[in-house]
Amino acid sequence: MSLTSRFPIRHGSHPSRDDGMCAMELVAWLAGQAHSDSPSCTSPVVAALVRAWNDALPSDAARNYFLRPLLPRLVHTVGDAEVETSRGLLVLDCMVRTLLPAWLEQQGDGTRATALTALRPIRSPGAAIAVRAELGGEDAGAFLVDWSIRMATRGAVPSHWVPNAIRLLTMCLPTRHEVADELLHRLLRVGAGAAASPTR
Repeated sequence: MSLTSRFPIRHGSHPSRDDGMCAMELVAWLAGQAHSDSPSCTSPVVAALVRAWNDALPSDAARNYFLRPLLPRLVHTVGDAEVETSRGLLVLDCMVRTLLPAWLEQQGDGTRATALTALRPIRSPGAAIAVRAELGGEDAGAFLVDWSIRMATRGAVPSHWVPNAIRLLTMCLPTRHEVADELLHRLLRVGAGAAASPTR
């Protein structure tokens, strides 16, 4: 019996391993930790993104296709404060310069989409705060990004705002999960010490 058939990646969290496991619960199992969807071995930013993406994927087959190959790489990814801040900024940059423009294009607002795509990468909390003035409008997409920036720069834990990246993705690109795949790979490269450029 293959690992996939023995432990398919399921939607949601589960009371015990006998009830099934989501991606992050499987990471806890791989790491030899107690059953949890927030294992201490994984970066909080990465874990928040994976939990949200796990539940946004449409089926166990999709979860196994996108997430299973990455699970071993999620063990021992906790970084220091600088690394985790960089990861959070990478998520915000993706929301501002990739996901919100895609949503605006879908809404027929190409002018705002082009302006946001052309912004400089968000590389500091100050830059994230400054970009709020560039979001424009009071529509759902801009509100979601603005709220995420405010939460992130006020020190809210990643689980409070990182899932908004997946919410925005599913609002504008419901079948384009390779965008989330690319973002997750970039987040993991930050922790590995590779030069990570923000998602475009």
